[in-house]
Amino acid sequence: MGKAVIGQDIRQKLMHHSNSTASIHFANGSAYDVVKIEGGSSYKDTMRRLSINDESDQDEDNSAAPSSKDRPNKPPRIVLPTWLQDKINYVSSLWPGRLPAPTPEAESLLWMLKALKAATEAYLEQSIQYVEITNPALLGSSAIYMASIGSASSALGLERGRPTFLAAEAAARTHNIRGRCDEWYDFPEGFNEDDTQYRLFVAVGYNRAAFSVFLMDEVCDTIFDLRTYHNSSLGSDSALPREERHAMLKNALEDITRRPYQSKFNHERIQDVVLFGEATEDRVLRSVLEDVFGSGLDKLDVGGRQNAIDPLFAASRGAARDSQLWDIGASNDPQGCPI
Repeated sequence: MGKAVIGQDIRQKLMHHSNSTASIHFANGSAYDVVKIEGGSSYKDTMRRLSINDESDQDEDNSAAPSSKDRPNKPPRIVLPTWLQDKINYVSSLWPGRLPAPTPEAESLLWMLKALKAATEAYLEQSIQYVEITNPALLGSSAIYMASIGSASSALGLERGRPTFLAAEAAARTHNIRGRCDEWYDFPEGFNEDDTQYRLFVAVGYNRAAFSVFLMDEVCDTIFDLRTYHNSSLGSDSALPREERHAMLKNALEDITRRPYQSKFNHERIQDVVLFGEATEDRVLRSVLEDVFGSGLDKLDVGGRQNAIDPLFAASRGAARDSQLWDIGASNDPQGCPI
Protein backbone atom coordinates (compact mmCIF):
# COMPACT_ATOMS: atom_id res chain seq x y z
CA MET A 1 0.00 0.00 0.00
CA GLY A 2 1.13 3.55 -0.64
CA LYS A 3 2.16 5.77 2.20
CA ALA A 4 -0.64 7.93 3.56
CA VAL A 5 -0.67 10.69 6.12
CA ILE A 6 -3.60 11.80 8.24
CA GLY A 7 -3.90 15.04 10.08
CA GLN A 8 -5.77 15.88 13.17
CA ASP A 9 -6.19 19.33 14.61
CA ILE A 10 -6.50 18.89 18.37
CA ARG A 11 -8.16 21.88 19.94
CA GLN A 12 -8.81 22.70 23.53
CA LYS A 13 -12.38 23.73 24.32
CA LEU A 14 -14.40 24.41 27.40
CA MET A 15 -15.11 21.48 29.69
CA HIS A 16 -18.11 20.48 27.60
CA HIS A 17 -16.64 21.12 24.14
CA SER A 18 -13.72 19.50 22.42
CA ASN A 19 -13.25 18.13 18.93
CA SER A 20 -10.62 17.21 16.38
CA THR A 21 -10.54 17.11 12.59
CA ALA A 22 -8.75 15.08 9.93
CA SER A 23 -7.94 16.04 6.33
CA ILE A 24 -6.00 14.53 3.44
CA HIS A 25 -3.89 16.23 0.79
CA PHE A 26 -3.06 14.35 -2.43
CA ALA A 27 0.01 14.61 -4.61
CA ASN A 28 -2.11 15.93 -7.49
CA GLY A 29 -2.97 19.00 -5.38
CA SER A 30 -6.49 18.00 -4.35
CA ALA A 31 -7.58 17.81 -0.73
CA TYR A 32 -10.39 16.19 1.22
CA ASP A 33 -11.71 16.97 4.70
CA VAL A 34 -12.44 13.59 6.23
CA VAL A 35 -14.13 14.04 9.56
CA LYS A 36 -14.81 16.16 12.62
CA ILE A 37 -15.10 14.16 15.83
CA GLU A 38 -16.44 15.45 19.13
CA GLY A 39 -14.35 14.09 21.98
CA GLY A 40 -15.67 12.05 24.88
CA SER A 41 -15.76 13.18 28.49
CA SER A 42 -12.23 11.97 29.35
CA TYR A 43 -10.77 13.60 26.24
CA LYS A 44 -12.48 16.89 27.00
CA ASP A 45 -11.34 16.78 30.61
CA THR A 46 -7.76 15.97 29.58
CA MET A 47 -7.58 18.82 27.09
CA ARG A 48 -9.14 21.22 29.56
CA ARG A 49 -6.69 20.29 32.32
CA LEU A 50 -3.65 20.40 30.06
CA SER A 51 -4.58 23.80 28.64
CA ILE A 52 -5.24 25.22 32.11
CA ASN A 53 -1.95 23.85 33.45
CA ASP A 54 0.00 25.16 30.48
CA GLU A 55 -1.66 28.58 30.71
CA SER A 56 -0.81 28.72 34.42
CA ASP A 57 2.80 27.84 33.67
CA GLN A 58 3.02 30.72 31.22
CA ASP A 59 1.26 33.22 33.47
CA GLU A 60 3.06 32.38 36.69
CA ASP A 61 6.48 31.79 35.13
CA ASN A 62 7.63 28.74 37.07
CA SER A 63 5.74 29.54 40.25
CA ALA A 64 5.37 26.96 43.01
CA ALA A 65 3.40 23.80 42.29
CA PRO A 66 -0.17 23.49 43.67
CA SER A 67 -0.47 22.37 47.25
CA SER A 68 -0.93 18.68 47.94
CA LYS A 69 -4.58 19.19 48.87
CA ASP A 70 -5.24 20.08 45.22
CA ARG A 71 -3.94 16.73 43.99
CA PRO A 72 -4.56 14.10 46.69
CA ASN A 73 -3.03 10.62 46.43
CA LYS A 74 -1.21 11.45 43.19
CA PRO A 75 2.51 10.64 43.13
CA PRO A 76 4.91 12.99 41.32
CA ARG A 77 4.98 12.38 37.57
CA ILE A 78 8.24 12.19 35.65
CA VAL A 79 7.92 13.44 32.08
CA LEU A 80 10.67 12.27 29.75
CA PRO A 81 11.87 14.34 26.79
CA THR A 82 9.58 13.77 23.81
CA TRP A 83 12.29 12.23 21.61
CA LEU A 84 13.25 9.77 24.35
CA GLN A 85 9.64 8.85 25.12
CA ASP A 86 8.97 8.19 21.42
CA LYS A 87 11.97 5.86 21.17
CA ILE A 88 10.94 3.99 24.32
CA ASN A 89 7.40 3.59 22.97
CA TYR A 90 8.73 2.31 19.65
CA VAL A 91 11.04 -0.26 21.25
CA SER A 92 8.25 -1.34 23.59
CA SER A 93 5.92 -1.89 20.66
CA LEU A 94 8.40 -4.43 19.22
CA TRP A 95 8.87 -6.28 22.50
CA PRO A 96 6.70 -9.37 23.08
CA GLY A 97 4.47 -9.45 26.11
CA ARG A 98 2.18 -7.02 27.81
CA LEU A 99 2.93 -3.32 27.39
CA PRO A 100 2.78 -0.90 30.32
CA ALA A 101 -0.59 0.74 30.83
CA PRO A 102 -0.76 4.20 29.21
CA THR A 103 -1.22 7.28 31.34
CA PRO A 104 -4.78 8.64 31.59
CA GLU A 105 -3.81 11.54 29.32
CA ALA A 106 -2.31 9.23 26.69
CA GLU A 107 -5.31 6.90 26.85
CA SER A 108 -7.83 9.69 26.22
CA LEU A 109 -5.78 11.02 23.30
CA LEU A 110 -5.39 7.46 22.01
CA TRP A 111 -9.15 7.04 21.59
CA MET A 112 -9.42 10.27 19.62
CA LEU A 113 -6.46 9.46 17.40
CA LYS A 114 -7.78 5.94 16.83
CA ALA A 115 -11.14 7.34 15.69
CA LEU A 116 -9.51 9.79 13.28
CA LYS A 117 -7.24 7.07 11.95
CA ALA A 118 -10.17 4.71 11.39
CA ALA A 119 -12.24 7.34 9.58
CA THR A 120 -9.35 8.24 7.29
CA GLU A 121 -8.49 4.62 6.52
CA ALA A 122 -12.15 3.90 5.73
CA TYR A 123 -12.12 6.74 3.19
CA LEU A 124 -8.75 5.80 1.67
CA GLU A 125 -9.33 2.04 1.89
CA GLN A 126 -5.72 1.60 2.94
CA SER A 127 -3.69 1.77 6.11
CA ILE A 128 -2.15 4.91 7.59
CA GLN A 129 1.48 5.07 8.71
CA TYR A 130 2.10 8.78 9.28
CA VAL A 131 0.33 11.55 11.16
CA GLU A 132 1.01 15.28 11.29
CA ILE A 133 -0.31 16.83 14.48
CA THR A 134 -1.12 20.49 15.04
CA ASN A 135 -1.29 22.08 18.47
CA PRO A 136 -3.35 24.99 19.78
CA ALA A 137 -1.37 27.90 21.15
CA LEU A 138 -1.36 26.81 24.77
CA LEU A 139 -0.54 23.11 24.44
CA GLY A 140 2.60 23.57 22.40
CA SER A 141 4.80 23.88 25.49
CA SER A 142 3.13 21.24 27.65
CA ALA A 143 5.60 18.43 28.39
CA ILE A 144 2.80 16.15 29.61
CA TYR A 145 0.81 16.73 26.42
CA MET A 146 3.80 16.09 24.18
CA ALA A 147 4.65 12.87 26.01
CA SER A 148 1.00 11.76 25.94
CA ILE A 149 0.44 12.38 22.23
CA GLY A 150 3.75 10.67 21.48
CA SER A 151 2.67 7.63 23.46
CA ALA A 152 -0.75 7.54 21.79
CA SER A 153 0.60 7.78 18.24
CA SER A 154 3.28 5.15 18.92
CA ALA A 155 0.67 2.77 20.31
CA LEU A 156 -1.13 2.94 16.95
CA GLY A 157 2.07 2.43 14.98
CA LEU A 158 1.97 5.95 13.59
CA GLU A 159 5.06 7.94 12.73
CA ARG A 160 4.68 11.57 13.73
CA GLY A 161 5.88 14.69 11.99
CA ARG A 162 7.44 17.58 13.85
CA PRO A 163 6.56 17.59 17.56
CA THR A 164 5.25 21.17 17.60
CA PHE A 165 3.18 22.48 14.71
CA LEU A 166 1.09 25.52 15.59
CA ALA A 167 -2.47 25.39 14.26
CA ALA A 168 -2.19 29.02 13.14
CA GLU A 169 0.83 28.19 10.99
CA ALA A 170 -0.92 25.17 9.50
CA ALA A 171 -3.97 27.29 8.67
CA ALA A 172 -1.70 29.75 6.86
CA ARG A 173 -0.20 26.88 4.85
CA THR A 174 -3.60 25.83 3.56
CA HIS A 175 -3.90 29.30 1.98
CA ASN A 176 -0.48 28.86 0.39
CA ILE A 177 1.33 31.45 2.49
CA ARG A 178 4.67 30.09 1.46
CA GLY A 179 7.68 31.95 0.08
CA ARG A 180 10.74 30.78 -1.78
CA CYS A 181 14.36 31.91 -1.78
CA ASP A 182 16.69 31.24 -4.68
CA GLU A 183 19.69 30.55 -2.45
CA TRP A 184 20.56 29.67 1.13
CA TYR A 185 21.91 32.28 3.51
CA ASP A 186 22.57 32.77 7.19
CA PHE A 187 19.51 34.38 8.71
CA PRO A 188 19.24 37.20 9.54
CA GLU A 189 22.78 38.39 8.75
CA GLY A 190 22.76 37.23 5.13
CA PHE A 191 19.22 38.34 4.41
CA ASN A 192 18.88 40.66 1.42
CA GLU A 193 15.64 42.55 1.84
CA ASP A 194 15.61 43.72 -1.77
CA ASP A 195 15.83 40.22 -3.25
CA THR A 196 13.47 38.28 -0.99
CA GLN A 197 9.69 38.17 -0.84
CA TYR A 198 8.22 38.24 2.64
CA ARG A 199 4.77 38.63 4.08
CA LEU A 200 3.16 39.94 7.26
CA PHE A 201 -0.15 38.33 8.16
CA VAL A 202 -2.60 37.82 11.00
CA ALA A 203 -4.05 34.42 11.90
CA VAL A 204 -7.30 34.53 13.87
CA GLY A 205 -8.59 31.40 15.59
CA TYR A 206 -12.12 31.39 16.98
CA ASN A 207 -14.13 28.55 18.47
CA ARG A 208 -16.65 27.92 21.21
CA ALA A 209 -14.03 28.03 23.93
CA ALA A 210 -11.44 30.64 23.05
CA PHE A 211 -10.19 33.49 20.89
CA SER A 212 -6.60 33.44 19.61
CA VAL A 213 -4.80 35.86 17.33
CA PHE A 214 -1.25 35.75 15.99
CA LEU A 215 0.82 38.35 14.16
CA MET A 216 3.19 36.38 11.95
CA ASP A 217 6.02 36.93 9.50
CA GLU A 218 6.73 34.59 6.56
CA VAL A 219 10.01 34.66 4.69
CA CYS A 220 11.62 31.91 2.61
CA ASP A 221 9.03 29.37 3.77
CA THR A 222 9.74 30.07 7.44
CA ILE A 223 7.07 31.56 9.71
CA PHE A 224 7.90 33.69 12.74
CA ASP A 225 5.40 34.34 15.53
CA LEU A 226 5.77 38.04 16.39
CA ARG A 227 2.83 38.56 18.75
CA THR A 228 0.29 36.20 20.31
CA TYR A 229 -2.95 36.72 22.21
CA HIS A 230 -5.15 33.99 23.69
CA ASN A 231 -8.23 34.32 25.88
CA SER A 232 -10.35 31.36 26.98
CA SER A 233 -13.18 33.64 28.16
CA LEU A 234 -13.89 35.15 24.74
CA GLY A 235 -15.09 32.11 22.79
CA SER A 236 -18.37 32.18 20.89
CA ASP A 237 -20.03 30.36 23.81
CA SER A 238 -18.92 33.05 26.24
CA ALA A 239 -21.50 34.25 28.75
CA LEU A 240 -20.25 37.82 28.35
CA PRO A 241 -22.75 40.34 26.95
CA ARG A 242 -22.41 40.86 23.21
CA GLU A 243 -21.22 44.46 23.55
CA GLU A 244 -18.56 43.56 26.11
CA ARG A 245 -17.30 40.62 24.05
CA HIS A 246 -17.14 42.84 20.96
CA ALA A 247 -15.12 45.48 22.81
CA MET A 248 -12.66 42.94 24.24
CA LEU A 249 -12.16 41.19 20.90
CA LYS A 250 -11.62 44.51 19.15
CA ASN A 251 -9.13 45.75 21.75
CA ALA A 252 -7.14 42.51 21.52
CA LEU A 253 -7.04 42.52 17.72
CA GLU A 254 -6.06 46.20 17.58
CA ASP A 255 -3.30 45.60 20.10
CA ILE A 256 -1.87 42.68 18.13
CA THR A 257 -1.96 44.59 14.83
CA ARG A 258 -0.69 47.95 16.12
CA ARG A 259 2.28 49.67 14.51
CA PRO A 260 5.22 49.58 14.55
CA TYR A 261 5.58 45.91 13.69
CA GLN A 262 8.42 44.19 15.50
CA SER A 263 10.04 42.83 12.38
CA LYS A 264 13.31 43.18 10.51
CA PHE A 265 11.43 43.71 7.29
CA ASN A 266 9.86 47.13 7.97
CA HIS A 267 6.37 46.10 6.85
CA GLU A 268 4.03 48.89 5.84
CA ARG A 269 0.83 46.86 6.02
CA ILE A 270 -0.70 43.54 6.92
CA GLN A 271 -1.07 41.56 3.72
CA ASP A 272 -3.21 38.62 4.83
CA VAL A 273 -5.82 37.65 7.39
CA VAL A 274 -6.20 33.90 7.91
CA LEU A 275 -9.23 32.55 9.77
CA PHE A 276 -9.44 29.12 11.40
CA GLY A 277 -11.78 27.43 13.85
CA GLU A 278 -15.42 26.45 14.04
CA ALA A 279 -16.86 29.88 14.94
CA THR A 280 -15.24 32.23 12.42
CA GLU A 281 -18.69 33.07 10.99
CA ASP A 282 -19.74 34.41 14.39
CA ARG A 283 -21.42 37.80 13.90
CA VAL A 284 -19.52 39.46 16.72
CA LEU A 285 -16.16 38.34 15.31
CA ARG A 286 -17.11 39.42 11.78
CA SER A 287 -18.12 42.82 13.09
CA VAL A 288 -14.79 43.15 14.89
CA LEU A 289 -12.83 42.20 11.76
CA GLU A 290 -14.67 44.84 9.74
CA ASP A 291 -14.07 47.46 12.44
CA VAL A 292 -10.34 46.76 12.59
CA PHE A 293 -9.53 46.08 8.93
CA GLY A 294 -12.28 48.11 7.28
CA SER A 295 -13.94 47.43 3.95
CA GLY A 296 -10.65 46.22 2.51
CA LEU A 297 -10.79 42.94 4.44
CA ASP A 298 -12.02 40.95 1.43
CA LYS A 299 -9.36 42.54 -0.78
CA LEU A 300 -6.45 41.14 1.21
CA ASP A 301 -4.42 38.44 -0.52
CA VAL A 302 -6.15 35.55 1.23
CA GLY A 303 -9.56 37.20 1.39
CA GLY A 304 -10.77 35.84 -1.92
CA ARG A 305 -9.89 32.27 -0.95
CA GLN A 306 -11.39 32.17 2.55
CA ASN A 307 -14.80 30.95 1.38
CA ALA A 308 -13.27 28.06 -0.57
CA ILE A 309 -11.89 26.40 2.56
CA ASP A 310 -13.89 25.54 5.67
CA PRO A 311 -12.11 27.32 8.56
CA LEU A 312 -12.93 24.35 10.79
CA PHE A 313 -10.58 22.22 8.67
CA ALA A 314 -8.03 24.94 7.84
CA ALA A 315 -5.40 23.68 10.29
CA SER A 316 -5.77 19.98 9.47
CA ARG A 317 -5.80 20.63 5.73
CA GLY A 318 -2.77 22.91 6.01
CA ALA A 319 -0.77 20.33 7.93
CA ALA A 320 -1.69 17.72 5.32
CA ARG A 321 -0.58 20.05 2.55
CA ASP A 322 2.66 20.81 4.37
CA SER A 323 3.39 17.11 4.83
CA GLN A 324 2.76 16.37 1.17
CA LEU A 325 5.00 19.18 -0.03
CA TRP A 326 7.85 18.15 2.26
CA ASP A 327 7.57 14.47 1.32
CA ILE A 328 10.22 14.37 -1.41
CA GLY A 329 9.35 10.81 -2.32
CA ALA A 330 5.68 11.50 -2.92
CA SER A 331 4.24 10.13 -6.11
CA ASN A 332 0.50 9.65 -6.39
CA ASP A 333 0.07 8.59 -2.80
CA PRO A 334 -2.42 10.48 -0.63
CA GLN A 335 -0.82 12.66 1.97
CA GLY A 336 -2.59 13.74 5.10
CA CYS A 337 -2.43 16.02 8.04
CA PRO A 338 -2.84 17.08 11.70
CA ILE A 339 -4.09 15.69 15.00
